[in-house]
Amino acid sequence: MTWGRRIKLYMIGFGIGIFVCWIMFFRNGGRDLTGFFPGPRVLKFISFSKKLDADSSLLCKLKCAGISIDDIRKSTVTGDVDFAKSNTHKEPNHEYDVKLTLKGNQMEFYFSLNQEDSTAKILQVYPPLDGSKCGCK
Repeated sequence: MTWGRRIKLYMIGFGIGIFVCWIMFFRNGGRDLTGFFPGPRVLKFISFSKKLDADSSLLCKLKCAGISIDDIRKSTVTGDVDFAKSNTHKEPNHEYDVKLTLKGNQMEFYFSLNQEDSTAKILQVYPPLDGSKCGCK
């Protein structure tokens, strides 16, 4: 086999590979190529969970600060998961520290995610919210 034929066969295979990659990844401009990384998967789970809840005192403090559960769901699109502060191996609920920007303020939420029933619960918020003006404990 001559060098010219080898290069020609190599270029044909390389071209087929480029075409297949283009079809799989880049054909639609709206594809999320980072969607398989753990951070975006956690944020997507929180955003699309069946139930996003917190205990009553934290819900009162969030309401007093003018933050709703829907605001938290919508802000997960631009959130960032801090895996160093998270407890990803806790069973049955994995816990994640997520930095979100709500109404121009950077806040950290500590979530407990249950993969079995697709629910998420807010455990803590940093900086701590003051609910004294609304009568929250």
